[in-house]
Amino acid sequence: MAGKDVARKSQPREPGPTIALATMGLIAAAVLGVWACVTLGEKLTASGQDVPGNPVVAVIDLAQGQIEWTTGATIVAVALVLIAGALLGGVAGALGRRQARKTRVDDVSQHLAGRADVKSLSAKSVTRANRSRGEATSVPGVYIGKEVSTGQDLWGGWEDLHLDLWGPRQGKTSSRIIPMIRRAPGICISTSCKRDVIEATMPFRQQVGRVWVLDPQDKALGLDTSRWYFDPLDFVRRDQWWDGNAEELAEIFNAATARGEAGSDPNAYFYSQAVDLLASLFLAAAMEGRPITDVYGWVSNLEDSTPVEILSGSQWGPQAADLASKYRAEPRTRSNVFSAAKNMISCLGRRQIVRWLTPQAGAERFDPVAFAGSTADTLYLVSDEENPIGRPVTSILTVAVFKALVDRADTCPGSRLPVPVTAALDEIANIVRWPRLPDYYSTFGSRGIICDTVLQSYAQGVEVWGEQGMKKLWSAASIVVIGPGHKDYRFLDELAHLIGTHTEQQRSVSHGGGDRGRSVSTQIVERQTLNAAELAALPFGRMIVLATGRRPILARMVRWDHQDLPPAPKNKETAA
Repeated sequence: MAGKDVARKSQPREPGPTIALATMGLIAAAVLGVWACVTLGEKLTASGQDVPGNPVVAVIDLAQGQIEWTTGATIVAVALVLIAGALLGGVAGALGRRQARKTRVDDVSQHLAGRADVKSLSAKSVTRANRSRGEATSVPGVYIGKEVSTGQDLWGGWEDLHLDLWGPRQGKTSSRIIPMIRRAPGICISTSCKRDVIEATMPFRQQVGRVWVLDPQDKALGLDTSRWYFDPLDFVRRDQWWDGNAEELAEIFNAATARGEAGSDPNAYFYSQAVDLLASLFLAAAMEGRPITDVYGWVSNLEDSTPVEILSGSQWGPQAADLASKYRAEPRTRSNVFSAAKNMISCLGRRQIVRWLTPQAGAERFDPVAFAGSTADTLYLVSDEENPIGRPVTSILTVAVFKALVDRADTCPGSRLPVPVTAALDEIANIVRWPRLPDYYSTFGSRGIICDTVLQSYAQGVEVWGEQGMKKLWSAASIVVIGPGHKDYRFLDELAHLIGTHTEQQRSVSHGGGDRGRSVSTQIVERQTLNAAELAALPFGRMIVLATGRRPILARMVRWDHQDLPPAPKNKETAA
């Protein structure tokens, strides 16, 4: 198993030498204590006796009656006992409080990452690495937690991508998401299915930049009163490659409305054809500057060939031919394809959603490119996990913003943004379905786009991106944090093997008959440091940290209100 011989303490020590040293220390302390009592007592109540300066000689003389134990010695002894008692009480209290915070798994930290690995994630080490890349931010990076045995704070730098796997209600929002947003040095993106994140961070973010809240289902009603909208077809027109952009936009709609594991739909043929259909329809709508709601009208009326006519006279001849063939297809096939397309964009028929996608009286238009060029603006995206009707909208805007950030980074020196962007993607599987996220993940760090993708389980990631996509995301993340609340044995067993093993000395005693007497043998055995059952029962407040190039670390969760965060503002006036 990897790393089994590099832990801080891979083998227990024999107790014999320790006991002998402890006994000698107690005897020495007793001799010094007696000598101190007699010496200081003589100064309090002078009896005229000469106390030897050598503690051992003084104790021997006392035992032989050559010097006497005086009243002064008794006073000093009582004082020393009281002082020692107070000190021991303080130490015992401190140890008791530490023991009270200790969980049943904390002792395994001695078999995990060594001091050098832990130190490499300290604020000082991470800051040094940031400066070597030219980062000048005052914040070291993204805070992780405290290593349980040393209490050292653990940080990820401004090039590390994160992946968090936490069961529901285990503290991920309070310990990971909120602190990440509060410490963001520049642009910040946040996804959530509840308003708690916005309530805890929005007052602070309003002091550093403009705040935008996309809330199609009114989950955070009253927190942001500004009115705005965005046009999803701007995603198609973002550069010269309209056809490829239209296809990706259709893929996002498909992924945002899909059910079950990616690629497992029995009607995959009709849905793949529906993606092609929507790509052509989006392209046609973008060409004529039509609202995206016209596409919903087109898929609802199979006899309306307007999009074919728009594309026929354009440079997009192949798309026009493909679209025309779908309109001429056998009636049952055509009906299935158009029905699948309508299912994908069903949200475009809901007024609740359309108000965010089309111009409204007094509403400002959101521009992803302008947002990506801002200094420290914030975008919150909120959607209901139980009713995913708003998921396509949150998915499209998230992808559009990330694309704009990538484009901006590519124009900067070294293809890196001057100030890191922070993206706290909590509940991403329920809020944002981006099929190509695993492909981009490995490049975000070098561009200064720092993401923390948060899932409830590994299986949830497989549902969104498929087995290979989730493996790609797992491998691309520099820091993986596994919190409590998991019950998937397959995942936990693989995690247990990643954590590895350690060696222990095992002693066995045998008793023989006759003159053979008692014999003791010692052998080295290899044990799994944490098995699947222990990982399934990981206590609340504990997490496993897998950082690239380091042994696994057992860390303690720290709530945001127990961290040293920038102070909350005293007012909630929105920055200009």
